[in-house]
Parts: sequence; C-alpha cells; structure tokens
Amino acid sequence: MTPGGDGVPDSPEKKPDGPKTLTEIIPELNRRILPEGGFGRLPAAPFDAVSTAWALLALLASDSRHESLRSAADRLVALQQPDGRLSVDRRFPDTHWLTSLLVLITSALPGYEKAGQKAVDRLLTLSGAHWVKKAGDPNGHDTSIPGWGWASFSHSWVEPTALAIVSLRARRMGDHERVKQGIALLLDRQLASGGWNYGNISVFGKTLFPTPESTGHALCALEGAVPEQRVSTSLAYIAGEMQTLRTPLSLAWGLMALSAWQKRPAEAPEWIAQSLALQSRYGPYDTPLLAQLILAASAPKGLLALLGRKLS
Repeated sequence: MTPGGDGVPDSPEKKPDGPKTLTEIIPELNRRILPEGGFGRLPAAPFDAVSTAWALLALLASDSRHESLRSAADRLVALQQPDGRLSVDRRFPDTHWLTSLLVLITSALPGYEKAGQKAVDRLLTLSGAHWVKKAGDPNGHDTSIPGWGWASFSHSWVEPTALAIVSLRARRMGDHERVKQGIALLLDRQLASGGWNYGNISVFGKTLFPTPESTGHALCALEGAVPEQRVSTSLAYIAGEMQTLRTPLSLAWGLMALSAWQKRPAEAPEWIAQSLALQSRYGPYDTPLLAQLILAASAPKGLLALLGRKLS
C-alpha cells in the first residue's frame, strides 16, 4: 500500500466492492443539496461557496438537470462583489480565486450573462504580485511574469493561474495578453525533470519536487497552447504517478491532464471506482473532491473539450 499525493493511502491492487458509475456518483452529490440552495463541504454541513462552485461545475459538466442548479447559482451570484470578484467567504474578500469558476458556471448556465461578464472583466484585471528579482532572491523562477494568485497581494501560483487560463480559454479568449502571460508563467515554473508544484522551481538553490494535482492543473491549462514536446517530461511524470494514485484530488487532475493530451488510460473508470471505494475506509469525501472526480469521469477528451462543448 503506497501513500497517495493527498495524504490518504492508496490500494490500487484491491478491486472495489460494487464499482460506482458516473450515474451513481451524481446522486451522492445531489444528496448534499441544502434546502435553501447550494452545497456544504459534507452531508448536512452549512453552505460553502467553494463546495457550491465545484458542485455546480460538476453537475453542469455531467448534464445534470437537477432543479438545484439555479438556486445554487443564485447563492453564488449573490456573493459576487460589486467589482465582479467571487471570494471564498464574505469574511475574506481578497480570496478571489473562485472568480475563475464563476466565469465557467455563468457561461454554461443561461440567465447569468451580466454576472458572468463582470467576472470575466475582473478576472482580466486581477494579477498575482510580481517583481524583477534582485540579487539574493531565494526563488528559482522568474518572479516578473504576471499570473494569478489565490488572493490579492499574493504571488502568482500554478493552480490559480491554470484555473484562470482554463476559464478564459473556454470563453474563446486564448489570444488575450493575460492568457499568454499565464501560459508563459506555467512554462517557466515547469520543473526540468517534469511536473509542477505549487509554483516554484527551487528555493535557496534546492530543487523542489512536483505534485500530481499541480501538474494536472498546468497540463489542462496548456492543452493545445504549446507543442507536446514542451510538456513531454511532465506527461511522462503524471502517467507514472497515475499507476498508483487513488486519492481523489491527484487522481482527478491526473486523469483530466492525460485526457487533455489524448493519453487517457483505459483503466480510468476502474481507478475512479477504486478511489470512491476508499470512502468506506476513510469516510465521505468532501464536496469539492467528489465534484472533481465527477469532472474527471465526464471529460474523456479533457476539461477544455468538455467545457467548450458546454459553452458552445
């Protein structure tokens, strides 16, 4: 039994009892719908904006027609700030990375065009902190390239930059200068041996290691935007990791990345079932994890292909 990238032990050798299909995962997510609209992180948990955004995106991607979609979207839009940002919590208005998911949700669900355009306009103006490196800077990457951060005043990091790129490319804005900057940032942060981590190559001269989920985010964002040769070592890294990883976050993004580059393993449905079966040992996955597994199951040709079809 090998430790997985999310801190949960993996057991890929054991066949799960009663593998769950996509049609069985979605009802599990729908059971978490709150009476007043939206989703909590776990069954019977209070409303949570992050959980609601991921759940909405998963249900839209999987062609769900549940009546909860609009009530959940209404709650998210009600939290949108006047300048277009969506924060993870009203108490923390600067944590605005959810704006990227709001762009996708309002694009796929009719009736939210005004909120969606506000989110797009604001996303284009948001930028992680960036600066020209001086002598003695401990970071190994180019700190001057603008990307996106998790929150205002934070540095640009891989995952929020990748989510912003995906949302804008899904809106057919791949030629925008901000998207080009984000792509340049991801290429600069790619480790020479393959893969990405949170967003640094080295610190004080010590080379850092990749993580599957960050690598998956970056590869999804770069799909079709760069030649495969530019990311071949990263594709090899994530393909190797997928042989043993069954933890939900790493598995979901690894599968979405390989699918984006037409390398989806034939075993993907079985691996998702194995991951879901681990809940009997560790308890129910939180809503964002469950939703991201649904996205992985729904996107055999990759996240951008799936979202492009939904937004067309």
